[in-house]
Amino acid sequence: GFDDEAPDVNIDLPKDGAIVSGIITISASAFDDEEIDSVRFFVDGKEIDEVVSPPYSTSWDTRSVPDGYHIILVIAIDTSGNMSQDLISVNVQNSITPPPAP
Repeated sequence: GFDDEAPDVNIDLPKDGAIVSGIITISASAFDDEEIDSVRFFVDGKEIDEVVSPPYSTSWDTRSVPDGYHIILVIAIDTSGNMSQDLISVNVQNSITPPPAP
């Protein structure tokens, strides 16, 4: 049948505004009345992974971007081509500033 219902997608980890460093897991939940075709993961608009079956998660090396705020976007697409998205912002902090000399 004709499906015009977009899937529900939510980024579960990391939390919006989280301070992250090193290699992290990005995980999302996606639900649809039909079947999820794929869940695509983006950082700052650049696709980093596409996952076609649950669990919808991927690893991201935060050292691939400069420190500061970055947008993680997840798009879920169902088998009829309907899509929905969720996005969060994370604060990447990989540079450790040494304490000042005494």
